[in-house]
Parts: sequence; structure tokens; C-alpha cells
Amino acid sequence: MAKTSVVNLFIHGPHSSREGDTVPTPMHAIQQADAVEGCGLRQDERYFRRADPGRERPRQVSLIDEGTIWRHEGLFGSIDRSLIKAQIILAGDVFLPDLLGAVLSFEGRAELTLSIHRQPCFAMDLISFGLREAMQAGHQGALARVTKSGVIAVGHQVEISGQLSAVS
Repeated sequence: MAKTSVVNLFIHGPHSSREGDTVPTPMHAIQQADAVEGCGLRQDERYFRRADPGRERPRQVSLIDEGTIWRHEGLFGSIDRSLIKAQIILAGDVFLPDLLGAVLSFEGRAELTLSIHRQPCFAMDLISFGLREAMQAGHQGALARVTKSGVIAVGHQVEISGQLSAVS
């Protein structure tokens, strides 16, 4: 079992980045959120909902780790964490795309199961041109399903169980 912690926690604002924008739209930093099984983060109104009956919704919470961000900063310079469009930023170098299927257990009893790779959108090029391409092939974290309700807060410890070969 590997451990990390929550460094940043964000929710989407009422306006997302749109084609034609010339600057990226930041997310709003919060200190804690309620993770609700099958729905996502209660405080993120734009993405908080249940799946349609008979369907699974693997895109409930977005995550990235500091190590992935640091690698991009090595190429593009400093990156404002609120612009990356990840709701949760984890401490250290935890390459999340290698951990699909792993369970993240948060100190506040919430559990997330990593489900799919995040795909970078056009807004990443608004941060720095070329960043979207650099984030292809799994270099933008992962998306997860909330598999157990609970609290997620900045500073919370997180235990990762499952495929742990990429955790350092």
C-alpha cells in the first residue's frame, strides 16, 4: 500500500473555458469537499450528478499528481494549479495513469477508484502553447468514480491500494 496526501482541491466555476477564449478559466480552490458515491464532489455543481439508469459514469472526479505537473513545468515554466482542471492534486510523483483500477482511500473515509485517463482539452494550450500535446498519452492524470462517500480535504492522507508499481 502506498501513501500520498491531498495538496490542492478545486471545483469548477460557473464559466468553463470555451473555444475562442484567449486566457484559461481558473477553478476555485476549496479546503474540503463531500465525495458522494456515484455522483462526484457535492460542491462542484457542474459535475455533480448520478449516471443515467443502467450506465456507469467513470468521470466523477479528476486527479493529477505534483510529479506530472513538475515534469510539464520543466518544459513550459510555472503552471498555475487552478488552471489544470484537476479537482484533486496529490502530493509527490504518483503517476495515476499506471494505477487505473486502484482505490484511493482518504482520511475522511471517502474512496475513489481510478477509472480512466484524463484527456487534455484545448484549454491546456491557453496555459502554454504545446501543453495539450505534451499531456497526451496519459500525462494529465486520471479520472475516478466515487465508490464510498466521505470527506476529502487539503492535507488529508491518502492510501493507494491496487496496482502500485508506479508509486514512489
